[in-house]
Amino acid sequence: MRGKHELLSFLKIARLLDCDTENTELEVWPYAEDFNWVEQFLKENGIEDNPPAPFPLNKGGRGLSKGDDVPLIGIHPDAGRTEPRRRWTKEGYQQVADALAQKYGAQIVLTGAPSEVELSKQIASMMQAKAIIAAGKTNINQLAVLFSRCQLVLCGNCGPMHLAAAVKTPVVALHGPTNPAQWGPWGEEHTVICSDMPCSPCLNLGF
Repeated sequence: MRGKHELLSFLKIARLLDCDTENTELEVWPYAEDFNWVEQFLKENGIEDNPPAPFPLNKGGRGLSKGDDVPLIGIHPDAGRTEPRRRWTKEGYQQVADALAQKYGAQIVLTGAPSEVELSKQIASMMQAKAIIAAGKTNINQLAVLFSRCQLVLCGNCGPMHLAAAVKTPVVALHGPTNPAQWGPWGEEHTVICSDMPCSPCLNLGF
């Protein structure tokens, strides 16, 4: 698919300033209190059997299998307020969440900004399985740590998609009409699903 990832475009600018651009790994730097908050949040919601992974996480990915103790799946259902065509349906997220819970015994955690709490509540109310609602409760660093505890993150083309990729958690990215070659999750262990909308890939929707 045509296009160059935005990360490479920004690195090209950095090279013009004589910066070292050999390392293309994404990094985030949470504080100890962010790890403590996530541990307490998960404990309060009955998730104690999923031990925290070392941070930053190693390459290689973490496969999802029935042998995992309480597999934790993060779902970030919104993709920004500016362009509704970037969002998947509530029914779609609900069906996938229930299928993961039924097949793998997965625990679903719904994330989002304070303005996206209602969407998470609506999806949770539609689900047969119980979901943890973290939407509106985390700051950026806490969300990064929460994603690092997940075996998988399902989301649209949004900032939290890149945050999940930065902590080396496998991402299933639903890109709708936007161009994943330019805006997709950075790394090799992610899955991108695109729509068949006539305009796809539409670069304008990335801005």
